[in-house]
Amino acid sequence: MCVLIKKYKHINTNNYNVLENALTYDIQRIENDLKKNHNSDYFLIINDEGRLGKMRKIQRINYIPSIIFLSEIELLIEDSLPKASKNSRFIQILDTISYIVYLYCLEHFNNSRWANRVRNKLNFEDVINLLDKIKNNSNIQASRTNSYGIVHYPR
Repeated sequence: MCVLIKKYKHINTNNYNVLENALTYDIQRIENDLKKNHNSDYFLIINDEGRLGKMRKIQRINYIPSIIFLSEIELLIEDSLPKASKNSRFIQILDTISYIVYLYCLEHFNNSRWANRVRNKLNFEDVINLLDKIKNNSNIQASRTNSYGIVHYPR
């Protein structure tokens, strides 16, 4: 479903680019899932305009790291295409799902408290119920330890 990188674990690591690594891991997960489960499918990345600079670094000709070797991105049709999220219900839905996963990760992996304005409207059980609804349409095989397919680094 997603990749969580604990940024606070990398504060003193100058050469670790959190966003670039998260995007690389996500692309690798999409590529691996398509190769394994959807033999003839390809994918295209449409992202919010705010991420365009980082996404331009990850182009179709880049390589993605694998546990064993570097692997070329083979199934990405074109470099990332930008679209304003205010004009895309699809991106708005994904932003909502990302926020739900973020809330889950704050509590489950970090034992952190949510902002008061969020805690006044939602509790952890609400987030679990939402994740259970999303789970059926998500790639959860990427994690052997998390039932929602969330992988976190460093472990």
